[in-house]
Amino acid sequence: MMNDFYKINNINKNIDAIDITDAYHKLVKLVNKNGKTAVDQRNDVSKQVYGVTVRIAPPINNNGDIDHPKINILGAPNIEQAKYFANSIVKTESAVEMANEFDYSYGDRLRNNNALAVHASVLKKEPSSRRCWTPIFNSTDIDAIDCTGREVPCCVGVDFQVDNGKLNFMSVFRSNDVALAFPSDAVGFRALQVAMAGMLGMEIGEYLHIISSAHIRCSDQDYVDAFVETKQSRSYTNLNEIMEFK
Repeated sequence: MMNDFYKINNINKNIDAIDITDAYHKLVKLVNKNGKTAVDQRNDVSKQVYGVTVRIAPPINNNGDIDHPKINILGAPNIEQAKYFANSIVKTESAVEMANEFDYSYGDRLRNNNALAVHASVLKKEPSSRRCWTPIFNSTDIDAIDCTGREVPCCVGVDFQVDNGKLNFMSVFRSNDVALAFPSDAVGFRALQVAMAGMLGMEIGEYLHIISSAHIRCSDQDYVDAFVETKQSRSYTNLNEIMEFK
């Protein structure tokens, strides 16, 4: 019976990508092709693949350039949205502003107990540390998981680890809208990785993006159908542009 299970569910849910754009194309196609119908607490219908790992290679250069898929389709994710999101992660002032405007911000949560500064200090002294994990989803969110109150974070935490002088980074998501949210999420956290690597004087390593529920909302299916027929095309931004973004 177990062998039959694996034959029926023989889906490769591990994606290796050269950059964010490559990852986005592969991830959307994976979920669009293999996703099973799921209805969540709010009665949103989606295609879902459970347990996806996306591994994005280090950038070709170390100058802070970050790619974003360039898509000429109405309603597609765009680089300005990604820069806005990345800004709210990398810049403390923007992180606080977003947290005040919405129920939370990743950037604000990441700064609880001065966590990012502590991680930088630890990794400078002990690059072999495996303790530089920062939770985003915390105990205050438990009361809100019944969907009757505020929103709770989709990303539950991030991790920094050094390997051969390169700073690797991992984000873990309980839920990720791969069609519309993934590009901004990936750009934002890659920007955080680039910024931290710069503080430490290290090269940028790989970026690991782990998703429990990787899904495409059925309301976005028209966009997805058009997108999967497109070829890969990239826009680029630089960490300095994100830091200056208003």
